[in-house]
Formats: sequence, structure tokens, C-alpha cells
Amino acid sequence: NAQVVALVCYIFPNLRVYARARDEANAAELRRLGAHVVVPELVETGFALAGSIIAALEDILPAAAAPKPKADTQPEVKPETKAKARNKAPVVPTSP
Repeated sequence: NAQVVALVCYIFPNLRVYARARDEANAAELRRLGAHVVVPELVETGFALAGSIIAALEDILPAAAAPKPKADTQPEVKPETKAKARNKAPVVPTSP
């Protein structure tokens, strides 16, 4: 891995190099050789595990996680409120 990073950085000095490291010592070596981004195996494994857990939860809880849309988008008004509104209708002036 270190030899590949060194060779690629030598041949293509403007190329951004991404590498995976076995441990912190290997990560430091890869950075010293020119790798721009170094991902330790432990982090990579953690991301893979987290992705698997999220996928499993989406399979188990799809309906519970998503809010259920209402058929009627208008807010519900109580009948007694409607009756009060009818009794207090605004006065509209009439033209003579």
C-alpha cells in the first residue's frame, strides 16, 4: 500500500490520493508519502457496521418512521365553532 501511494504520488503529483491504512502508524506513513486522505480500517469497519444497522432499521421500522399523510389537508373545525362563525357573520355594507 505504501509503495503504491509513493509511486502514484511520484508519477501524478497533482492527483489527490486516497488510501486505507491498517493502523495509525501506517496512516502516518501514507500521509508522509503523499496521500491526501487516509482512512483507517477501524473507521471503515465502523461505517460499514453503521450502514448495516441503518439498513436493518429501515426494513423493520419503515411505517413507524414516516409520518402518515392526512387525506384532508384542511384543518379540522369543530361543529360548534362553525355554528358560532355562522352566527357572527361579518356585516357587509350594501350599496344604496
